Amino acid sequence: MLDKIHLFVPFRVDAIATSTGKRGNELLVVDLEALGVPLRATSVLSDGKGGYQVEDISHARESLSTGFTPLAFKVFHQSLGKRIQPGVELKASPAKLLQGHNVFGPTSIRKGGEVMLKWLAGSYPKLWALLDWQAAEVYGIDCTYSARLPDQRTALQLVQALRIIEVRRYVEPVRWDYHTASAARRAGVT
Repeated sequence: MLDKIHLFVPFRVDAIATSTGKRGNELLVVDLEALGVPLRATSVLSDGKGGYQVEDISHARESLSTGFTPLAFKVFHQSLGKRIQPGVELKASPAKLLQGHNVFGPTSIRKGGEVMLKWLAGSYPKLWALLDWQAAEVYGIDCTYSARLPDQRTALQLVQALRIIEVRRYVEPVRWDYHTASAARRAGVT
């Protein structure tokens, strides 16, 4: 079951313009004000005439209310840092979006991504019209699967084999000294 999908959807090429950054570098940008999303400014200055001068406009991370669970998204309107192209980042539990809980949810990444994109399209149609959804990329998935093994001996062999797997890229390895998940729960680990 898919617990979470992290998607990035770039803007269509015809929605992107070029601009010169503060350091003289060329940036790809999208007109943030035309997208129909809430904006924030990191710098607001008085102009001395009773008005304000707003600088550094951006879109703050936002949670769309979907009835069951929020769908987090953020518009990146410039190509900065690791982002080569402007686009929208989405994070959600597709199982919760579809059925209100994440027990026995779908395993299809495509179906999960589609339900996330449909919520965005319904909430922000102006933004959706400028996205190249066919070029969407899956940045990450978090999934949970269960398996029934033929006997206790095979299950113990699998648990022992999984103990030696270490994921060092994102999280520190966790020492697992339990024969089963239920033993871990009894010990208060999960």
